Amino acid sequence: CSQFFWHFAALVTLRDNLLFKEVRPAKMMPALAAGLPIMYSGSGEGAEMVKEAGAGIVTPPEDEKALADAVMWLADHPKSAYEMGKQGRKFAEDYLDWNVLVKNWLNDVQELLEKGK
Repeated sequence: CSQFFWHFAALVTLRDNLLFKEVRPAKMMPALAAGLPIMYSGSGEGAEMVKEAGAGIVTPPEDEKALADAVMWLADHPKSAYEMGKQGRKFAEDYLDWNVLVKNWLNDVQELLEKGK
């Protein structure tokens, strides 16, 4: 595994805890925005986001062997890693940009206001 590899992938790990099932870890947002593939060790909403975006590899929480296998797979498949990074960047632009988030939030508020009339 070359030293360069460590400069083009992000590692996001969460413990196997109910607390983490409904979170999107902030530490994965810069990786998505930078177009880095993500090695995500965890479950729940964050894992689903990585899968939906096609932005990396998801392994079960606290499974060291699966995580090591993911690291080696990305190291052995740089073109796939690059594509995952590109897909993550596109996902960030399409769904995580502040303008998009605020617009969606305002639409949700408007719908709630209309339902309350």
